[in-house]
Amino acid sequence: MESVADANGKIAIIKAQENKADKEMSNALLDNADKSAETLGHIDYRYYVDRLSELEAAQGDNKEAAKSQGVLLETLTKRGVLPRVLEEIDDRQNIYVPTRTKTAKSKS
Repeated sequence: MESVADANGKIAIIKAQENKADKEMSNALLDNADKSAETLGHIDYRYYVDRLSELEAAQGDNKEAAKSQGVLLETLTKRGVLPRVLEEIDDRQNIYVPTRTKTAKSKS
């Protein structure tokens, strides 16, 4: 086996393909959300959906970012995640679409 340099190979730097990344992340995280949450665990699942939402918002699609947060909220609600965490997700969803009604209920 020879190295890339020995084979006269080059490393090409290409422009980020954000739309492709958005689609692939969305498919992986949201199309089968329960399985994704089970596979990644609650903390990592939330982390990745938050990054997806940030990407969608950065592309100017706040509605899609809010939708992603909605799937996250629904998925983690079904999984019995702490109310405090659900409220944080609900607040984040509201940042993307401020006119929506709050979903998570706070337990004081």
